[in-house]
Amino acid sequence: EYVALQAERNALQAMLDKIPEDRVLDRASLEIRLEEVAELLAETTLPERELTKAVLTFNGRPVAGSEGVLADFATKALAAFSEAITAVGASLHATLAPTGPVPNRQQYQMMITGTARGSFGFQLEESTTQLELDEDSTVALALEATRSLLDGSVGVDDEQLAEAAADMDQRALDKIRSFVSVLNDNEAVCTLMHAKKSFRFKDASQVKRSLERLSTEHLSENEKVISVKFG
Repeated sequence: EYVALQAERNALQAMLDKIPEDRVLDRASLEIRLEEVAELLAETTLPERELTKAVLTFNGRPVAGSEGVLADFATKALAAFSEAITAVGASLHATLAPTGPVPNRQQYQMMITGTARGSFGFQLEESTTQLELDEDSTVALALEATRSLLDGSVGVDDEQLAEAAADMDQRALDKIRSFVSVLNDNEAVCTLMHAKKSFRFKDASQVKRSLERLSTEHLSENEKVISVKFG
């Protein structure tokens, strides 16, 4: 209802902008309705939703315990993770082209709000640029989809992996694969915590296994024609 009122206000204002000030009668009804809509918007109290948060920590060769992490690795890993969440989030609203800009990418961005100790990592929080009134934000759904896919990629259950990848856009899959590739290239592992759930690569061999199971050779989509007879 709130979004509909906003749209009506914008439409009324656009119509008034096209009507000259001296055409008083033509403007009157629109101005009256615009005042009513403005009052309704002012009286509306939006439900507050807690911003989605996540913690991404790293361990392995580029990490010196809880003291720090190599800047070159951290920059690449965070960029790859951010690109993955952005692509997954955007794919929930539209089919992504294989290349080119991700539509409305600013709506699926995450901000670094602090560092995380234990191993070394970062506290992340969704940006407030997107007005979403749903209980679960798109960023939250993207984080859960990514966590589920990573979880399936380190196991032995192909059904679990296939289910996690089934509804995921190919470009989003590629971005998650790129993130795992950064970990593999740098002999690093990570832990992702979100909404009381977590995923962790135990060692470098799991990262390598994940990359293999996320490969285009392992995850492929094809059509089959099946003949069925009812008796």
